Amino acid sequence: MRLNVNIWVSYILLLVLISTCEKIPMARLNISIPEQLHEWINQQVSMGRYASANDYLRDLILNDQRTQQSGWNWLTDHLQPLMNTPEDKFVFVSADDVKARGRQRIKEQE
Repeated sequence: MRLNVNIWVSYILLLVLISTCEKIPMARLNISIPEQLHEWINQQVSMGRYASANDYLRDLILNDQRTQQSGWNWLTDHLQPLMNTPEDKFVFVSADDVKARGRQRIKEQE
């Protein structure tokens, strides 16, 4: 009888936990991939790194989002000071000037 009580307590705790978690609406996506990629995903799952192909793909997408966001953050951090430069600090340079500088740099490297 003690085993049944433990099971019920665990079940109740699980229900409480589920009810307090934020529920994220899920969408379905059907994709076609080459067999080689399918085998790769299955390998990742069979090695125990992921519980399912869904978990693997979800993690892949989240990592991609983080990578892109960090790229934007880096770009913003480096460009923002330049964007805040006062107008009087800018110097007019023609396209011919830029080409001439580029040619000069090439000659210096040779």
